[in-house]
Amino acid sequence: MRHKKDISNDPRLSKNAQKKIESILSEVHLLILVEQPNETCQKVVSIVDCLSDIEKRIIQEKYLNKEAEYRTHQFVYESMDISEKSYRKSRQAAFVKIALGLELVDIFKIEQD
Repeated sequence: MRHKKDISNDPRLSKNAQKKIESILSEVHLLILVEQPNETCQKVVSIVDCLSDIEKRIIQEKYLNKEAEYRTHQFVYESMDISEKSYRKSRQAAFVKIALGLELVDIFKIEQD
């Protein structure tokens, strides 16, 4: 049974929510490449700058780097010398923080066991 609960306690993003964040990061990536950052782009970059070191590096390497569109998740976690599980956990945490920073709380899928 699903119940809403405080999003600070184990927030989980649905696949659609993850795709939404990836779409936003893709747009930011393009705006950075063409050197035309808008307000959302600047806000996302500011949020990413506040992430933990590992979360920040994951987002930068996989989504904001010039070669980001050619990098696989496997390439990123292997180049960072971390496990796939650590990568997924840190990436999820970063996505949650980005969603919260952009005030996208409606995209959270909160489940209570």
